[in-house]
Amino acid sequence: MSQSTAEGGATASWWAAAFFAAGLVIGLLMYRRGIPARDGNADAAPVVDM
Repeated sequence: MSQSTAEGGATASWWAAAFFAAGLVIGLLMYRRGIPARDGNADAAPVVDM
C-alpha cells in the first residue's frame, strides 16, 4: 500500500469521526428530557411532540 493511500484512508476516517461527533452533539441538543405534558383528559390520545 502506498503512503498516499494510507494517509487518505486516515483522513477519511477522521472526517467520518468528525461528522459522527457533530451528529451526536446536534442530537443531544435537540433531545428533550422528561415526559411530555398531558392535559387532564385521560381518554384522549397521547400527545406526540415533534
